[in-house]
Amino acid sequence: MPDQASAQPTSADALADLDARLGLAVSRDVRVPTRDGLTLSVNLFRPAVATAPVPAILNTDPYRKDDWSAAWDLTIASYLAARGYAYCRLDVRGTGSSDGVPLDEYTEAETLDGHDTVEWLAAQPWCTGAIGMWGLSYGGFTSIQVAATRPPHLRAIVPVQATDDRYTDDVHYVGGAMTVSELAQYAVSQVAMNALPALPAAWGDAWLERWRERLEATPVWLFEWARQQRYEIAANLPSGATREQVPQMLQALLAERFQLKVHRESREFPVYALTVGKGGLKIKGTPVDPNAVPKATELTGGGTNAGVVINLGAGTFSVADDKLVVTQLTMAEVAGALTRFSERKTIDATGLTDRFDFTLDLSHQDYQFVMMRAAINNGYPVSSQGLTMLDGAPANVLGQYLSRTGLELQERRMPLDVIVVDSSLKVPTDN
Repeated sequence: MPDQASAQPTSADALADLDARLGLAVSRDVRVPTRDGLTLSVNLFRPAVATAPVPAILNTDPYRKDDWSAAWDLTIASYLAARGYAYCRLDVRGTGSSDGVPLDEYTEAETLDGHDTVEWLAAQPWCTGAIGMWGLSYGGFTSIQVAATRPPHLRAIVPVQATDDRYTDDVHYVGGAMTVSELAQYAVSQVAMNALPALPAAWGDAWLERWRERLEATPVWLFEWARQQRYEIAANLPSGATREQVPQMLQALLAERFQLKVHRESREFPVYALTVGKGGLKIKGTPVDPNAVPKATELTGGGTNAGVVINLGAGTFSVADDKLVVTQLTMAEVAGALTRFSERKTIDATGLTDRFDFTLDLSHQDYQFVMMRAAINNGYPVSSQGLTMLDGAPANVLGQYLSRTGLELQERRMPLDVIVVDSSLKVPTDN
């Protein structure tokens, strides 16, 4: 006789039986790689009777595909399978069984995850390469934003109860004003849902440890919503446009669509002046080639362990892996790069014209301070925990390290040119 325990049906057996009765071939917790080294979790539902490749429909949101939304997904998947479509449900980064931290709704990284998942699905052998997206509310917003990145294999989207203008039509903002009733509903409940762990099977023996890490890292989205209101613009460059023309095009767009009126003036601000210390310079430079053609600055990298690398054509400035590395840069270029990582603008007051190389080891805590400051300076969201941590950071974090090279960052005040907004529409005019 078979062992009595082994003869009892398990929850997995019951789920497999339900999948089969719904006409589905299901693969759960399939891992999809991201461009920044994480893996995301998807559940794949395919027609069980399919004998040839099928198109696929993607839905991506934070509403926990493995428990809270599991029954809903089976309903949708069986409907689509009966009509010859596969269905893919993705836990957005930092939620459900996916890696990462959910810093906010609809982050740039999350949108790129959607783009990459579309292309991943199209490359699967069971797929025709034709992908659609649909979603209700959150999934609808995501569909619109992923479509704006133009994944080559995305054929159509069906966003329901969503909008392409979150400033005027989102549930959290109406006409640019925060919806107070939302502060006690979704904004609160979603904190708890984001902080819930993956199913034990997804994380294995490290389940408890990883849940504790998620609890510590998960931010309260409401704090960021209350802190700022951003209006995002997506525009396509005309054929043949050059990089140098972008600033003028953006000015024209703001003037035309927002009726933006500005003027320039000079105001005094606190700055850091990059100078040579009293003990003299401790690094040696190489003369600049006067005939060299300057190249455009290009910012690459991100806020991961890979850090940030600023490519200035003839040299680079990088902050990565607890190090600051300068390669073949003038002091004017160093000062410009330091501004991205500091709470003040940095100006070059060294009088030096050579190019320099140097490497500075940073403490891990100071490295984190610098990276969070860079994120804020460049418009990227930072968690409430990160902002609290940054509030306790000392001023002029990099100054103590630059002193090893004989350089100093002196606190000064000086006039800087600023652009003052005189007037602007809150909502842009129609195209």
